[in-house]
Amino acid sequence: LGYSASPGQQQLNLVDFFTTHSRDFSHIQFVVPIQYGPADIIAKVLAACASANAHLGKEHFVAITEFFDTKNSALLRKSTDVLINNSISDAFSGTIQEVVYAGNLVLAAEHLPYRSMPGFGTAIKHYDTLDTAASALSLSGLRSWRRQAQNAEISNRDQLHRISSWQAVFKDWQSFINGTAK
Repeated sequence: LGYSASPGQQQLNLVDFFTTHSRDFSHIQFVVPIQYGPADIIAKVLAACASANAHLGKEHFVAITEFFDTKNSALLRKSTDVLINNSISDAFSGTIQEVVYAGNLVLAAEHLPYRSMPGFGTAIKHYDTLDTAASALSLSGLRSWRRQAQNAEISNRDQLHRISSWQAVFKDWQSFINGTAK
């Protein structure tokens, strides 16, 4: 649920929503990354996860508070079936790109500007409300979406590499740093 403990990630709303609708999501364990962000938000998210887990009688929400090295970060991206991005704004963050590159799925709020991004329509889907997001997370919905994304995985990786890799942007950076950019 999200990728940081910033208020704009709206993780508290997500924990509340998925706790309230927990019977529909018994097949999902929610990971809540809060490695950085304001201390008060981290504390509130930790408390919300603990409260939800106590209410549900199982560890349905797992908060991640420690920073990961490269290997563990890559493992997290690979093991995250669906990243739910309910952020108030985003510009196609590195986290979103990493999840798509790892072959996984991103369920993003409708207002986020992902329509022209690699993976949109295959690995990335929009939702307009959390209620409509819920249907994408049904077991049958996830299976269908996963197949669609797998069919586009190589193409999505190639497109991400073309727009985001160091090799793809190095000449632009070099030109900018050297003052020759137009």
